[in-house]
Amino acid sequence: MTIIKTIVILFLAFYSPQLYAQSTANAQQMQVIKTFNSFFEAVKARDTVEIKKNLLYPYGTNQVFHQSGFNESGELWASQMTLQGFLQTLSSQEGNLQHCNKNFEDVSIEMFDRYAIVSAKYKCFNSDSQLDNCGKYTLRFIKNQQWKIEQVYRYAIKDNCSQLGLK
Repeated sequence: MTIIKTIVILFLAFYSPQLYAQSTANAQQMQVIKTFNSFFEAVKARDTVEIKKNLLYPYGTNQVFHQSGFNESGELWASQMTLQGFLQTLSSQEGNLQHCNKNFEDVSIEMFDRYAIVSAKYKCFNSDSQLDNCGKYTLRFIKNQQWKIEQVYRYAIKDNCSQLGLK
């Protein structure tokens, strides 16, 4: 009986902290994904108040949105926007926005203490349901009281989506 107690105590001593840490990490990942989904639902709805709620620094002059990629000619392009510029661009776009940002694939989360990075491949379709562009979003999160988005980066391309596994 003593051997069984010893084995149980050793099992609990070595595996319980790992199981607790894993369940805590999973809970933290779920909170990060909740913020990720909330942000993109707010973008789709053009809800500027909700977009700001998901950001770490919801100030107009904060450089929150960065993007780059290659156009059809193979030329590199890059841009960055303040939150104010991003919200103005979002509110001035035509009605096809609901087709973008909703087909995420290969979502991955990297956690380090109160810092997280979420990467997700995406597809954006035009109003005729034809693939317009694809790429990858990478969002950086910081946790103060809640997980908030520090920065949004988008890498976008117009062709070769199927070669990258995005059909």
